[in-house]
Amino acid sequence: MSCLRFNKKDTRSERKKKDPLAPIRDVWDWFERKRKPGHVTFYNSTKNGVDGIKNATRLFVQEKVEAVTHGELHKHPGRCMFGRISRLQNSETRTSIFKWEECPFGFHKECFFRIGRHLVRRSNIPTMSHYLKETIALTLGTLGAKKVPSKRPSSCPPSGEELPSKTLKMSAAPAPATSTSELKSTGNEEWLFRRRVILDRFISDINNIQPNIHGTFT
Repeated sequence: MSCLRFNKKDTRSERKKKDPLAPIRDVWDWFERKRKPGHVTFYNSTKNGVDGIKNATRLFVQEKVEAVTHGELHKHPGRCMFGRISRLQNSETRTSIFKWEECPFGFHKECFFRIGRHLVRRSNIPTMSHYLKETIALTLGTLGAKKVPSKRPSSCPPSGEELPSKTLKMSAAPAPATSTSELKSTGNEEWLFRRRVILDRFISDINNIQPNIHGTFT
């Protein structure tokens, strides 16, 4: 967890008291800088495994970012790897969903990378930005019950609210429709210091990136 600056156990408790949300801010600020429109990193599908990731090509696209037909991989300056979907082929307008076929805890995680209010209104699906704000509010105990995100459409893959309580405790990832009391019972801020960093409904761990990750989206 060196990328989160929480790798020293002897000072972890002290730093946690000063700013329990420091790991979230550190990674999210970097992610926001990398996802600006026009800058696209393509996974090199002609090579396998780590070689394909190391030889990713970074391009500038004048069109909208959702017009790209490949999955993206963004590498954090530490041990984290961010996967991203840019665009569906044939200019299709349905929501792009990136799915992890294999996860450390045995369940799927999905993340919506097309951040914008129009997506929430059109598809009734809260975006990653929405979940980040909600996660921080839940951790600080400032989120009211009325602000819990609406139920996902039936066409979406299974999400966190359907996971067993034991699994949620292992990952400590706040799921959609998770109440404040449920969040506290799963360890509250403990999840910030685990080796596998969890942002919203997204697990990022460079050791668990699959070679064929660019082919796992629907």
